[in-house]
Amino acid sequence: MNGDLLAMNRKPKNRFRTRPLAVADLETLSAELQALVNRTMEWTYVVLQKTHSHIFKADDAE
Repeated sequence: MNGDLLAMNRKPKNRFRTRPLAVADLETLSAELQALVNRTMEWTYVVLQKTHSHIFKADDAE
C-alpha cells in the first residue's frame, strides 16, 4: 500500500472488492451526512413541539 484510500465492500461468497476513494468524495459525503443529521434534528424538534408541547413552555413560576 502506498497510502491510497480504498473502500472495501463485501461480495457474495465472502469475497471482497476494493476501489479507490478520493478525499473530495469523502468530504462531500460528510457534508451530505451532516445535512441529513441537521434535517433529522429539525424534524424531531417540530414533532416534539407538536406532540409534547408542555416540554417547550416557559415556566412562569421562576
